[in-house]
Amino acid sequence: MKKILAIFPTLVLIVIFIMGIFMYSTNQKLAINYLVVSVAGTFIYTPVALFISGIASEGSGDFVKWKQISTKLKVYYLYLAGIWVVDIIIAMYFMTHN
Repeated sequence: MKKILAIFPTLVLIVIFIMGIFMYSTNQKLAINYLVVSVAGTFIYTPVALFISGIASEGSGDFVKWKQISTKLKVYYLYLAGIWVVDIIIAMYFMTHN
């Protein structure tokens, strides 16, 4: 349950990003605000969530070796790291094309 609560803000920000993409053809000024909020939000939230959950997992003794970590934790950390990488690529795209 804790992992779902940690992932929920990223899902909300992804939905806001998709709304901004669809709104771009009708109202560009408002769509840019949606896009910037979603990209900046995931850019800030994702590493913070990774750091806090990593510290909590280390404190509870979950990080012995990568092979001994449960599949749920692997999926969780790979999801957050993947979202962060995709967010960096999108931010670089916006910087070079706007």
